[in-house]
Amino acid sequence: MSRDDLVNTNKAIVKQVTEEVVKYSPNSILIIVSNPLDAMCHVAYKFSGFPKHRVIGMAGILDSARMSCFLAEALDVSSRISTRSCSAGTEIQWCPLPRYSTCAGIPIPELLPKGQDRVR
Repeated sequence: MSRDDLVNTNKAIVKQVTEEVVKYSPNSILIIVSNPLDAMCHVAYKFSGFPKHRVIGMAGILDSARMSCFLAEALDVSSRISTRSCSAGTEIQWCPLPRYSTCAGIPIPELLPKGQDRVR
């Protein structure tokens, strides 16, 4: 799916969900966890009619969860025991921060075999 397709598909979904939330829970706070995040927050803000402090985006959460899965796979452990950190924009700009990530309290670079401890 292209980025434009993603925007259009997710826009329709976020618009519909936002309208239903407003209808049934008009005093709620919207927390958006969808890509592309900034665009989907704007859609929710526009269609909710809520003030801006009631529409919140969870930047980096999706990418941090992906990183946790990748780390768990590479280390052959449960993703529940790893703590991770990454800086995210799009998947093209995603930047894992392994030295700020741990597994059972041990920094990730100490656990990865040589050559896997660097971002390519």
